[in-house]
Amino acid sequence: MNQIVQSEQAADDELGLPVFDLAVWRLAKGEAKRAHAHRFIKLCQRHGFLYIIGHGVPDVLISGLFEMSKRFFNQDMAEKQRISFLQTGGNGGYIPPKSEVTDQTTKGDLKESFAAGHRIPDVNPALAIAEKLTTPNQWPQKVPGFRPMVEGTIDTFRGVARELLAVTAEGLGGPADFFDDKVSRPIATLRLNRYPTQDPSDDTGVGIGLHTDSECMSLLVQDDVGGLQVVSPGGLWRDATPLPGALLFIIGEQLTRWTNGMLKPTPHRVINKAGRERYSGNLFFTTDVDAPVGVIGGILKPGEKPRYPAELVGDYVGRRIKEVQVRDTVAA
Repeated sequence: MNQIVQSEQAADDELGLPVFDLAVWRLAKGEAKRAHAHRFIKLCQRHGFLYIIGHGVPDVLISGLFEMSKRFFNQDMAEKQRISFLQTGGNGGYIPPKSEVTDQTTKGDLKESFAAGHRIPDVNPALAIAEKLTTPNQWPQKVPGFRPMVEGTIDTFRGVARELLAVTAEGLGGPADFFDDKVSRPIATLRLNRYPTQDPSDDTGVGIGLHTDSECMSLLVQDDVGGLQVVSPGGLWRDATPLPGALLFIIGEQLTRWTNGMLKPTPHRVINKAGRERYSGNLFFTTDVDAPVGVIGGILKPGEKPRYPAELVGDYVGRRIKEVQVRDTVAA
């Protein structure tokens, strides 16, 4: 295990990127396990994002996901529009370029996306996000193997997300199993994205505008093109340079609430001026959609109170999603 820790530290030092080896935490016992979880928290607080290695996601799954993504996006627009996200009112299906305006100070997100997620048929219909969780996913008819690849990725990434919630709870001094009974009905949405190359002289366009994620976390796989930028806790832009084989962990707003403000959401954007298309895939993950966001048990100091009002997960995420402007750019 010491060898694993040394390789993790070497990657961190050589690349200048925060790297956390989930396998070390998974295999450790007792105080060593708690110490590694505490390191995770410190890296989150210092950097706002982490590269996760030792996550157990097979390389063949990640490479297969990128291959399926390219096959899907390389279809003509008419074929992709057969499963337009606007047809169902949900957030599943194809999302054309400039259909979303994540940052209202921009002209719209240049990326195109495909979204699918975990569905909860019996969700409370009064939740703000209920429609998006009950509307069936839409699948392309002319990309064989696409659906099982996407569904398999969602299931695999969900397992990693649950482990990272356990690391978070333990690293802050709470019980590692705190979230075990709170992740059976999560929002778990996978987005595949293709970012066009941008004019290097144009400083107004964005692949996706500056934002923070409303969920607990997002887990991102990206190709080697680059373009993702995050704002560090110190307020500086930093390139999230791709690290082969790693998952990028980005802190979401709900994790801020669960940690009572000890972990801050990570503002980020994508500007692709590399001269070639960029592909990525990210899973957005929450705790149970119809339960309130609270504070991890045992982490509040004597006299300390929760900083945020109680709100159901589904209502919070649904409210935040509505802040993203959506438009029909193809029809226009």
